[in-house]
Order: sequence, then C-alpha cells, then structure tokens
Amino acid sequence: MTGADAAVSAWRRSRLDARASAATVNQERAAVALMCELTGLRLGVKALRVAPPGEPEALEEREAGAVERAAAAARARDRAIVAVLLYSGARVEECARPWVEDVAVTARTGTVRLHGKRDQVRIVPRRRPGPRCWTISPGAAARTGRCGSDSADP
Repeated sequence: MTGADAAVSAWRRSRLDARASAATVNQERAAVALMCELTGLRLGVKALRVAPPGEPEALEEREAGAVERAAAAARARDRAIVAVLLYSGARVEECARPWVEDVAVTARTGTVRLHGKRDQVRIVPRRRPGPRCWTISPGAAARTGRCGSDSADP
C-alpha cells in the first residue's frame, strides 16, 4: 500500500466514522481518484459497496398493528389519518390534504385520491379491508368537507 492509499483509507474511515453515507464517501473518493489520476498516481482504494435501492423502510406487521390499536382509542380524525397512512401508503404531506370527495369506500374496495408533491394527484387503491375509520360520518363531512374531522363517532 502506498502512502496515498494509506491516506485515502484513513480519510475514508474518518468519513464513515462521521456517519457519512457510503454513496457520499464514494463520490468524494471518485474526486480524489480523479485528482490522483491527473497527477500520475494510481489509487488502489476501492469504492465502498452500496446496496441497490429497494423498497423504502416500512412498519412491520406487528408495528402496524400496534399503531392501529393505539389509533382505535383515539378520535375519529386520528383514526382516519392512521388508516390512510397504513392502508394507502400515503406520505404524511399527502395525508394532510384529502377532502371527503377524495375517499371512495365500498364494502369490499376503496380508493383514496392523494395530492402529492407539486400538486401531482394519484389514486391509490385500499390495500386490504381496513378498520371502521375509513367511514366518514356524514355530519362531519357536511360541516367541514374534510376527511376525519373531529366529530362524535358512530
């Protein structure tokens, strides 16, 4: 190992200890490798392995069940928010914007119209039969037009 390789290895270790992501360290290493190449040095330090992007982190079944049980004791609005987040895969920002007209629920199916980033709209099917909180009380809808607004629960 040459002096340059030892220095880059020590630098890489310090960046990882500072909690820099592997992708960031690889980009920085590529810049150092280019500099070394321009000066005529050959860098022997390999890039870090980065896992390919997969599905985003999500709650496990038992964690989702715990959230659902906690929401069961909450107000109607909170139960509706949890149901939309758990059963439609909505982002938090998307969950804040639906109106009553954006939620279509029948006995077996349902869809939620989500307003996302830059006003993009996507229609998401309900993944599985959810709890009763998918139902919006007519009184709350008439008063506010918002999904899951605070109201007396049926």
